[in-house]
Amino acid sequence: MVLFITIAAIAAGPLVYQGFCSLAGCAQPTLSYWEASELLYESFLDSWLGFALALSTIGVAWAGTWVALRLVHRRRLSSLMGVTGRLSWHDFASSFAVWFIVGVLSSALFFATDPTGRRGEVELLNWIVALLPFSLLILVQSSAEELVFRGYLQQSLAQRFPNWLVWAVLPTLVFTLLHWDGDAVPWMNAAVLISIAVFSVAMTLLVCATGNLGAAFGAHCANNVVAILFFGGDADFQWAALYVGLPLQDQSWTPADAVLMAIAGIVLTIIPLALSLHPRSPFRLASKKNIATPVF
Repeated sequence: MVLFITIAAIAAGPLVYQGFCSLAGCAQPTLSYWEASELLYESFLDSWLGFALALSTIGVAWAGTWVALRLVHRRRLSSLMGVTGRLSWHDFASSFAVWFIVGVLSSALFFATDPTGRRGEVELLNWIVALLPFSLLILVQSSAEELVFRGYLQQSLAQRFPNWLVWAVLPTLVFTLLHWDGDAVPWMNAAVLISIAVFSVAMTLLVCATGNLGAAFGAHCANNVVAILFFGGDADFQWAALYVGLPLQDQSWTPADAVLMAIAGIVLTIIPLALSLHPRSPFRLASKKNIATPVF
């Protein structure tokens, strides 16, 4: 019910925007629903307030999952977190640390060698002030996605379909397709989707290896903090990033660039994943569960 209301509110946004312009006498041509939606989306995200509301909207999935668990499955929300019934904060911290360090170092190296890399337009003081609160909002957003895809969806499917081709592949496929970017050239869009798919597989492996969502929460949060607030590559969020480069939606990307981008995405997912799971790593995870399916 909560998710339905959220989706309905988002869908009504362009209509409300059109009505407001009509009443206020805005000098706007008559726009189609999708044109109004695109204009509203772009202006909405181009501010700290709009960005915060957008992240909070995704975070509503926490409430939606709680409602589904209580009314349909008669389960507590804590039952999704892990075999112990609670989130492993040790795994969260270890995973966040390694994915953040690898992300910052690799992004810094990439931007240092990229001729299009430059300092972003956001003022340093404003960025510093916004860093902590927006990192917390990104935590809400990223953890909501993990709660739904690696928690609720995977566990629900695994209880009914023990074959990993169902409980592992289906959530990964849906998660990946939700990151489809029609503004990017086809080869760059494909490279991004490959990177997202590999990242989704890594999150699944973390959950299966630990029997807990803590590591996936930490990795996803660190990845988004680096990609949104430190080194921006998405045109929609570059205004908030400390450093920016050529947007992923730029039409000048070549197929060769896309291949290199996909390879880099795969490698930079394998490295922190290996550091998280290797028994001798300083970032090794505490939780362990030697089973193949993420049923808690």
